[in-house]
Amino acid sequence: MKNIRFILLGIFVVLALIVGAYFIHNSKADAYMNSIPADAIAIGRIDMVQFVRDAKLSTVEHLQMLRQVTASSDADQVGINTELPIYAFLTPQHTFGIVASVRHADNLATQLHTLCEDGRCTQPEEYRGYLWTTFFGRYLFACNDHKAMVMGPSVNTIESLRPLMLQLLEQPATASAVITPIFKELLQDESHAALVANCDIIPEAVRAMYASMTDVNIGDPNDILIHCSLRAKANRLELDADLVTSSDKIRERIKSLNDFFRPIQGNLLDRATAEPFLALGCNIQGESLLRTLRKDNTLRTAMVMSGTVFDIDKTLRAIDGDILLQADSCSVTSAHLVAQLSNTDFLQDAPYWLTHSGGNLHRVDAQSYAIRLWRDYLLFGVKDSCLYAHAPQSQVSLLRYDMQGKGDPYLTSQRKDIRGTRLYLTMDLRPLWVNLAGAQTTFGPLISLAANFQRLDLWMNKTDDLHLEMSASKDVNIAKSILLNR
Repeated sequence: MKNIRFILLGIFVVLALIVGAYFIHNSKADAYMNSIPADAIAIGRIDMVQFVRDAKLSTVEHLQMLRQVTASSDADQVGINTELPIYAFLTPQHTFGIVASVRHADNLATQLHTLCEDGRCTQPEEYRGYLWTTFFGRYLFACNDHKAMVMGPSVNTIESLRPLMLQLLEQPATASAVITPIFKELLQDESHAALVANCDIIPEAVRAMYASMTDVNIGDPNDILIHCSLRAKANRLELDADLVTSSDKIRERIKSLNDFFRPIQGNLLDRATAEPFLALGCNIQGESLLRTLRKDNTLRTAMVMSGTVFDIDKTLRAIDGDILLQADSCSVTSAHLVAQLSNTDFLQDAPYWLTHSGGNLHRVDAQSYAIRLWRDYLLFGVKDSCLYAHAPQSQVSLLRYDMQGKGDPYLTSQRKDIRGTRLYLTMDLRPLWVNLAGAQTTFGPLISLAANFQRLDLWMNKTDDLHLEMSASKDVNIAKSILLNR
């Protein structure tokens, strides 16, 4: 009986040691997250396991991926633990950083020395228990047995980052980002990659304009968090963006914006021009649009100035229904707009403006007019209870412009998905890559990867919920293209 007790006690001790070792190992593995600064205005996470799984890489392709980013074709020789998420962050000073878990410190050190021989980084050196090196003269790297961090660029010298990095690498969880609302929101996301940011990531001028036009006043930057989730699915890259707030007042104000962006009816899709570079659709009531535009000082001034040529207020008030804005190329002068009208009363004032516009307003036909804009013209008019506006480059193109589109096959095919959404945007990306072809020498790998995408589609079902898709041809595996950078 005594022997059985000793055997059971021995088994218990062994199990306790195994469990203890497991939790100690995992606590050290997770400790790298504690190096994310608590004041980070944005934190991102990428799950390499999901990317590799969905990329369905062959053995040869897996080795190729490793050789692109390291000096080895063996995953174990890299040193970084890619089975755990890699985190990126942005500081209030807009310094970028990355933290990762280390699996084999000796292998990582070997990799750094090999990269140094290839001229990619400086000679690694020991300092305060960490191995340090500089990449490209702008990014400072440090690692020990458990974690690795890189930060840069710095507004001062690269060495000025060393004290900050030492502080972050040594700080406890209670002083890090893991207790912040941004990180807690990020932990709820299980997509391939995710980003959560507070409002400090948005330029102050843009925040001020948003606040003035929407009446959504942001006191604490963490009052509204921007949560983006990225997924690679077959030939598509999908991005979902949500606004997250714990404030009932802000939440109700954001919901009230749904009254401004009404559901799209899809009545103007047949009037689109064929194969536009860009098309944007929404459904707005003119009075609400005018009231919102007047809240911004710059837009209000522009409207007052345009009012010396034509009654812009009365024209905007007449809009009621779907609006379709298109551009046939990357040029602003190719843009044209069509909007449903509730009335055409603004045309009754045309005789007055023709004689009081200083020669800047011209009649084209009974319901069409042209406004001289420096060397160009803006054509606008009414046809079939719709307002049309177009910016032709010359008087010749003005007279030949057809105000009735013939329809676009792609927009027509998307009719079911467009109807009911509050905002829709589609862009043919192929002309964009053609225009960027000259930048191949500087951004060659990035453009080559981006050139896989042929079209961008964006839907806004609610004012706090955006869904974006970038699609390639059906034979492209986007996850594989991202990992192999091709």
